[in-house]
Amino acid sequence: MAVIETLKHFLKLYISPLNRIKLRTHYRWWSGLWYVGNKCECPCCGIRVRRFLPAGVVSRKGAQCPCCGAFERHRLMMLYLRDRTDFFTQTHQVLEISPRYLVQKKFQSMKNLTYLSGDLFDPLAMVRLDVTSLPVKTASCDYILCYSVFETVPDDIGGMKEIFRALKPGGSAIIHVYVDWSRDETFEDAAVTSPEDREKTFGGRFNCRVYGADYPRRLEAAGLRVQCIDFVSVFSAGEIARYGLTNVRYIFLCSKPEGQNLRGEA
Repeated sequence: MAVIETLKHFLKLYISPLNRIKLRTHYRWWSGLWYVGNKCECPCCGIRVRRFLPAGVVSRKGAQCPCCGAFERHRLMMLYLRDRTDFFTQTHQVLEISPRYLVQKKFQSMKNLTYLSGDLFDPLAMVRLDVTSLPVKTASCDYILCYSVFETVPDDIGGMKEIFRALKPGGSAIIHVYVDWSRDETFEDAAVTSPEDREKTFGGRFNCRVYGADYPRRLEAAGLRVQCIDFVSVFSAGEIARYGLTNVRYIFLCSKPEGQNLRGEA
């Protein structure tokens, strides 16, 4: 135990916070190789493992890849991009908001993509960005990928309008949030401010709402055309288990219609 504490002290003293995060990421990768097998497969990193690991504030069985750290939502996104789009075969301008580091590295290595990632807090993202003020030109992105961000954004409609602004006409955005389908409307309470109360009320220490069945309408209010795609239903039970998709179901595919000007007018 003393050796471990000495090592932790050394890391804090001599290695920058950014490099410590990188070390933890690479440690996850190498330690994850312990789980290598053939029962499950992560489409984000391509590794086959014996099982996915539990994760989440309320623990979800089979949620996280032990190697790259991708969750169910990231694996579903990757399968959708692979099977239903030209993301991997055509030239695209791509913005990813709140990326997984090893997924980011994969996209950076793809020669057909001009890729930018950003996050408000994660130092491993390529730039620091606020989703309500994206550092990209109007109508410049073919794809925008945004996962589990808007639960934490006070002005979520403003952020959705920014995604609309940044998309090219005909461009696509996958904007994932957790939706409580038992709620007709999104639940918000500005009086809940402490991290502990937010976690108890909204399911996350930084969350400020729980989205309900009106989530697609909120996206549409920002000008986006929305398809709620039950993509998990295209897979067999064996494939759902193999890819670890038991805790996720929908792809929220948003687009800026062709023929609209930069403000969304016909």
